[in-house]
Amino acid sequence: MQRWDRWLRGRLGLGIGVIGTATVPIFGIFVLRFLFSGVPVDLSGTVVPSVVISPVVSQSKSSPAQPVPTVLPRITQTATPTPTLTPSPTPTPVLGRTVNATLGLNVRTEPTVQAPVVRVLAFETEVRLTGAQQTSEGLLWVKVEPAGWVQARYLDP
Repeated sequence: MQRWDRWLRGRLGLGIGVIGTATVPIFGIFVLRFLFSGVPVDLSGTVVPSVVISPVVSQSKSSPAQPVPTVLPRITQTATPTPTLTPSPTPTPVLGRTVNATLGLNVRTEPTVQAPVVRVLAFETEVRLTGAQQTSEGLLWVKVEPAGWVQARYLDP
């Protein structure tokens, strides 16, 4: 029985050692690939499709121009209901609103969070509003010049 125990322990130890030796580098490569690639990767190792948004340079008077970090939203294939839009009154131009979103403010093509992002406005950037407003998905959206929609809560007077 001792002979069998020694043989089994030797083979078991060898098997665990081989598995551990092979698993650690493979896991390490996956972690390093995820950390240094800059591309979102899910747990199966496949690249997650994303939209790259070019940064906008700040036009603030109080600080030097700095690029806004690129935002990579995750694209999912789920069915989304069409948003209900409420009509807005005739727009009247409003001037001098400032972006208060510290990581930047997404300007979208339509007043909904599912709409594509046209550009990102930097923190403390002054924007001109067209006066158009819409409520969609429980959020108040305002139209900015040149063309695009932003959430009103991220603008200071």
